[in-house]
Amino acid sequence: MRFGQRRSRLDQQECAALIAAATTLCGAAHLAWKLDLDAVDPGFVALSQRLQEDRRAGRTFTLPGTARSWLPLRYADPDAAFALALVLLWAHGTGPHRDQAGLDYLDIALWHLRVLLPSTSHGALPAIAAAAAAHRASLPATALADDGVTRR
Repeated sequence: MRFGQRRSRLDQQECAALIAAATTLCGAAHLAWKLDLDAVDPGFVALSQRLQEDRRAGRTFTLPGTARSWLPLRYADPDAAFALALVLLWAHGTGPHRDQAGLDYLDIALWHLRVLLPSTSHGALPAIAAAAAAHRASLPATALADDGVTRR
């Protein structure tokens, strides 16, 4: 056994909780979405902008199948990867990407997950936070530069 390491696999209960959290967030934000495994992935920032535009216009947002592999996590239910990608995209497009307190879209996403997930699934938050930070770090520096995101 290894102690002190973040786990990289979310169990069935945590996956179900992630899907439920994304569903709740979509209901509250009046966001309709669908998955298209063959859709072209224009990149995280472009998808975030498209999600906000589609939401404002009352259109259904299309999430590409490549979103499943954005985060370096393994899931007991692979569909949870899409739910988590949607939460991250939504958080990125919601507002100031770095506010006066130094919070950015990952902080916003993790706060919402902390609120929406049952306490029994909070153990997954460190792994989600680490994976989301790794994803953000893997983006080209120019991908977030136009949005005012300052890397830590």
